[in-house]
Amino acid sequence: MHLADIEKEFAGRLDKIKENKLLTDKHTFVSKEVSDRVHHGKKHINFVKNYMPYIDKAVEQAKKFPGDEKELIDNIGCNLWKLMEELKMYPHSSTPSETP
Repeated sequence: MHLADIEKEFAGRLDKIKENKLLTDKHTFVSKEVSDRVHHGKKHINFVKNYMPYIDKAVEQAKKFPGDEKELIDNIGCNLWKLMEELKMYPHSSTPSETP
């Protein structure tokens, strides 16, 4: 959800995302789409560069799909956006906080 406009780019292929079939010995449908966009494997993700700047985009897209745990069993969706929204409510600090 960080890398594409899911509704627009995959409108006629949402079933392929849901099925996420193995395409090669290295890729499922979704992992191939991700790899084609950011050109990395599972071990060299570089989250800060490839994903962090697009978290707000991913949250907005995720809200368009089911987010309830029961709905996620049979549908494309995500509920991590709820955690992201919660985390955004906490102030940023330039120094690490001490843990008790």
